[in-house]
Amino acid sequence: MTKHALAVAVLLAASFAFAQDAVPPSDAAVFAQLKSFEHGQSMAPLHTVERMLEKTSDPAGRAALAQKLAALLADAQTTLDAKGFICKQLPLVATDAGVDAMAKLLTQAGTVEMAREALEHTPLAAALAALREDLPRRKGGELVAVIHSLGNRRDAQSAGALAGLLKDADPAVASAAALALGRIASPAACEALAKAHGDAKGPLLEAIREGQLDAAEALAAEDPAAAGALYEALWNDSDAKRFRLPALRGLLATRKEQAAAQLVQALDGPDASFYPIARSLAAEIPGTEITKLLVIELGKLQGAEKAALIDALAARQDPAARQSVLDLLNSDDLAVQYAAARAMATLGDAACVEPLLSLAGDAKGSAAPAARLALARIRDKQADAALLKAAATGAPDRRVAAIRALADRRTENASAVLLQAAGDGEPSVRLAALGALAVVAPADSYDKLIPLAASANEEQAEPARKALLAVAARLPDEPARVRPVLAALDKAAPAQRVNLLRVLGLLGTADALPAVRAALKDADAAVVDAAVRALADWPDPSAADALLDLASNAANPPHRVLAMRGYLRMAATAKIAPAERTALFERARNVARTPEAKRMLLAGLMDAPDAGALKLAVAYLNDADVQAEAIQSVLALGRLLASTARADVQEAMVRIESVSKDKKVLNEARAVAASTRKPLSANELAKFLTHDAARSAATKKMLNDKAPAGYAVTCYLDCGADGSDGQAPSVKLVSGAPYFWAGADTVAPVRFGSIWFDARKVAFEAAGLKADRNYQVGLSWWDFDHDDRTQSLWAVAKGKEAMLIKPTRLPSYQVGQHMPQELVVPLPRELTAGGSVRLEFRIEGKTNVVVSELWLLESTGTTGVPPVARETGQTPVPPKTGETPVLPYPAAPKDAPKAWEGPVLQPLAAAPAPAGAVKVLIVTGDDLHNWKATSPVLAELLAKDKRLHVSIAYDARFLADPKLHDYDVVVLHYVKWHKPDLAEPCRENLKKFVTGGKGLVVVHFACGAFQKWAGFEALAGRVYNPKLRGHDPHGTFTVRITDDKHPITSGMKDFQTLDELYTCLDGKTPIQVLAMATSKVDKKDYPMAFVLTAGKGKVFHCPLGHDVRAFAAEGVQELFRRGTAWVAGK
Repeated sequence: MTKHALAVAVLLAASFAFAQDAVPPSDAAVFAQLKSFEHGQSMAPLHTVERMLEKTSDPAGRAALAQKLAALLADAQTTLDAKGFICKQLPLVATDAGVDAMAKLLTQAGTVEMAREALEHTPLAAALAALREDLPRRKGGELVAVIHSLGNRRDAQSAGALAGLLKDADPAVASAAALALGRIASPAACEALAKAHGDAKGPLLEAIREGQLDAAEALAAEDPAAAGALYEALWNDSDAKRFRLPALRGLLATRKEQAAAQLVQALDGPDASFYPIARSLAAEIPGTEITKLLVIELGKLQGAEKAALIDALAARQDPAARQSVLDLLNSDDLAVQYAAARAMATLGDAACVEPLLSLAGDAKGSAAPAARLALARIRDKQADAALLKAAATGAPDRRVAAIRALADRRTENASAVLLQAAGDGEPSVRLAALGALAVVAPADSYDKLIPLAASANEEQAEPARKALLAVAARLPDEPARVRPVLAALDKAAPAQRVNLLRVLGLLGTADALPAVRAALKDADAAVVDAAVRALADWPDPSAADALLDLASNAANPPHRVLAMRGYLRMAATAKIAPAERTALFERARNVARTPEAKRMLLAGLMDAPDAGALKLAVAYLNDADVQAEAIQSVLALGRLLASTARADVQEAMVRIESVSKDKKVLNEARAVAASTRKPLSANELAKFLTHDAARSAATKKMLNDKAPAGYAVTCYLDCGADGSDGQAPSVKLVSGAPYFWAGADTVAPVRFGSIWFDARKVAFEAAGLKADRNYQVGLSWWDFDHDDRTQSLWAVAKGKEAMLIKPTRLPSYQVGQHMPQELVVPLPRELTAGGSVRLEFRIEGKTNVVVSELWLLESTGTTGVPPVARETGQTPVPPKTGETPVLPYPAAPKDAPKAWEGPVLQPLAAAPAPAGAVKVLIVTGDDLHNWKATSPVLAELLAKDKRLHVSIAYDARFLADPKLHDYDVVVLHYVKWHKPDLAEPCRENLKKFVTGGKGLVVVHFACGAFQKWAGFEALAGRVYNPKLRGHDPHGTFTVRITDDKHPITSGMKDFQTLDELYTCLDGKTPIQVLAMATSKVDKKDYPMAFVLTAGKGKVFHCPLGHDVRAFAAEGVQELFRRGTAWVAGK
């Protein structure tokens, strides 16, 4: 076999290998791993099972999965953590056999709660039967939980048993039964609530009312009559203040025509809190009688309440309210006056014009904008006549307001009045009339506007020209536009000729050009200046000769600049063939002699990017006056023309390399040149997988030139082509196959297209390392043909290893057209001191592992502080979706306290805090979740905001340390679980930290961090309530941004995330909700992000963040970054 044939064979074999995926573990192995799973171990088997459930759609397959999960659940050897996971997944595929397995857990200590929650989410009748059977076995909190489950499932068969529990001696049980009966909302459930209502008191009575309201809302669509009866009972319950307003809303929805009596009670009743909602609801009920009631109510109110009722009357659009609202235009209360003016847009008629003009004409009046809007929108056609009359006579401010209203209304017969006003002696009236004429004047007004444009003073010249040109556009042809202006020009005085020349320049017709050129010789300097400016505005090349002559020979330097700018603008924008455009630019080059003129020409070329413009820009690369500008123009034009003028662009980039030594410029030029290349043939691909000593040496020199200070490149491998390099030190390939990405050479230099790859790991050996030197490793990588490669880099030597680059999503060209990434990271001295070290690129995502280039740098002395190595086998930091690899945040120390004893561990950070940074402390170290994985991920996504410096406290007892107040924000990623709540000093110090003016961020289950501290709700806003349903089954859901005005969520869009949708938050502290999500279980909305104030401090609470995958969504990352910055006052 020839050398060439061998290369092609290697390439084809590699191509086949490259396409293969790693063989997944067997189902049996996955379930065996799941059986022994404990928190803190790898989550891989859990993720595999979740994917099985997602991908298996056929009934038989789902039944088989259910059978396997049920068997594990029944196995006494299955760990408690594994059973907890299975109970979250089994409801998705459960059969009656699965229900039996979950029901048996109800009788076993430690599994009652997980079994109950699983049965609640299982959509089978057998699951409800199991919960009903369990009801009599429970007491206290466990009984409350079962009651809530039956209520959440709306189990009508349990209504009898729950009705009996309304008399239970435990108030919590009785209240839970009332709430559950409300959710069930069956006739029997509603009857039970009604019977219990009369004798109930205190919390039970509140729960019964809540249940009746829930039942009414559930029945509103399917049985409006029954829902209306419930709403009416609540409305008539005068002591049920909290429920009467929602009851009134419900009555209007279910008994709109009969609800007037209740509405009158709300409006006339003694409780002022009913006013706002009642007025808002009143707008929904038709009829003049309701309008009259509202008008009577209007006379009783003041301030903001009165303004709100005016808005309600405006929404009704009933003329019966017109006079009462009109009278309020004279109110001394500015809010009332503004609302009354605004309401006239729907209530007003011609009689309202005069009072509205008084407000609209008051430039300093706060109600003027509302009055102007009302004048524009009054639907009464007689209003036009009233406005025409007002525009003709009266005070200037009222006339101006009337003129503007005529324009806003597009009044057709207004031109005569407006033309007269355009010649008025009052400047403000003239300007307003000219603006209005541009909008409404018909074509037959053109001749009358020309004298106005000619005689306009400096202030009015621009508005007059705009009016004239607007009307000119309504004429049928160019001669009709130009002839009257030329006739006026012949008779005009110099000042008038100036204005008319500017008009001719804007019209820009062939008939107008001779007159403008003739004006260049006028004896009046102002006329000459106007002619130059008119030519500079000319729209087509007919003025090219005159402009070039001026640019070269005008006696006035500003005229030369104006002419050159006008010429270049015209050359770039004219609708002409490319060859004609190039010729125009070449002519400009002959007269562009000053640096300023040359810069203008180079800038003008960007407006017309073609091959001719590129060649002209290249011609300036050797011009010292404008070389920098020429380089940037050539690069920019090259990018635009890479696919249409390949040869010209390649030649231009070579010219740049011959004149520039700037590394950034050279890299940009090479990238532009690469983007012009066509895909390589099979023979060319094979060539680039063959070692080329000259090519590698040139790249090695280039990398050495830009090496960090104190380092030199000693070895370089062009991956896919080079297997080894160097003597001492040296680098050689240990494992990996060659491949060349076809097409990669068309977007980047070829060295990035050739790679070493492997299904699991690409490894290299660096040897001959000197003990007294420091080393760094450089690399380039990217994901050219996929968008799923995530990989890490490790250094391994003598039983120890160090993660040099954490699991990192490679930049994808396939999605986002990202270019290759070049990185340099230090090697730990303790690993290199032995003389050799293995470098391993490991898979952390999908497809396989790829490396484009690898090089070794050796210090010329002692430099750098390398990262600390760790022992082989310790759990690595989990992967994350960010694209920028950084040295990992410190993982949890091995000696993290397992109990609240011993010395308190101090916070750790990846680097010292720079001056002025916002100091953020993540408090973690004990949680039901995999905090060891999520804490570093959370730290790194926050650190992407360069204003934030993030540390991690793996010992929550640090909350009691006075040094806590050295930080600006505490991010609480901690929850007590099997440990008692933190001691009083921790709680008090945290409270002092926040209420004293610092920031707090609450993450996911941190809402349950202090379950025995009643004061925690005032800090967190909402806290975990174990009596409520915990969350939806783990899965994908949409987070909706509900407040896009808040700084945290401004500009954000709705997004999807893979997480737990929390339904367990409870509390009465006032909060501002920023984002919501709808439960797939009960169809209710729950807050996913909210803010509040605690004393002088700010709090951001987001219950998202169950695991590492939950932080993958950009929306989640953005929420936590923005929320952290906001609580810090940024």
